[in-house]
Amino acid sequence: MDTERNLIRRAVMLSRIPIACLLLALLVGLLPAQNEGDGKTPPVTEETIAEFQEVLDGLAKAVKEKSDVDILYYMKEGVKKISGADAKQKTKFVALTAKGLKSKNDEVRSNAISTLGATGHPKASKFLLKEAKSKRAKNSITYMCECIGALGKLADPKALKDLSKFLNNKENRVIAAAINAMADYRNAPLKTRKDIVDILLKHYASVASPMTRPNPKTSDKQKFEALADSFESTLKILTKKTDLKGFDKWDRWYRKEGKKAKTW
Repeated sequence: MDTERNLIRRAVMLSRIPIACLLLALLVGLLPAQNEGDGKTPPVTEETIAEFQEVLDGLAKAVKEKSDVDILYYMKEGVKKISGADAKQKTKFVALTAKGLKSKNDEVRSNAISTLGATGHPKASKFLLKEAKSKRAKNSITYMCECIGALGKLADPKALKDLSKFLNNKENRVIAAAINAMADYRNAPLKTRKDIVDILLKHYASVASPMTRPNPKTSDKQKFEALADSFESTLKILTKKTDLKGFDKWDRWYRKEGKKAKTW
């Protein structure tokens, strides 16, 4: 009985607490403590800088000694900890990682490409662009597409002009890779996204137009089938418009609404 009374008393006491106080207590409990970062990007501290320096030193030694196993390890660690590095460290990490592009080991080169794309550092763009135009890339479509994909991950506005040039490539796989890479600009400013959509629609038009003819060429059919889905997916991601499909509808929307819209 005493236990039951105590429970009743507590319930009564809680019922007398103003709702505003309860809400305040709830909010305080939900609010993050100060200096804990935003929950996504940890703050840069002396400790994180020191930790990343160990990664830099390890990678520098591995590159010098040409130890593939260690290079792979420190590139992976660098991606994990780069958010806690200072500006100079990030630049140094990009430069060291780029040296992996010259490796004779396929796995090291492939990881160097993906690591550069994961750094989010604009200086990585020049290394990826150069590699995408290299002799190795010209001899391997797969390798070129890897470079293009990593370049897109950076979403560097200054690299957009060079990225768009791959849309003129004769290989459909390369064109598709460039289209898909542009989808990674989804968080770019509206003006940048409009520029990309404008570029994509011009190329989409050249791919869709032959399909309106009575008897389109086999090569035109193959190109449309290889690229249409990429155009559709990237346009939806950039514009956040999920109810449109087909070049005509996209073109009509962009000319009448999208191009002048202040938000997407």
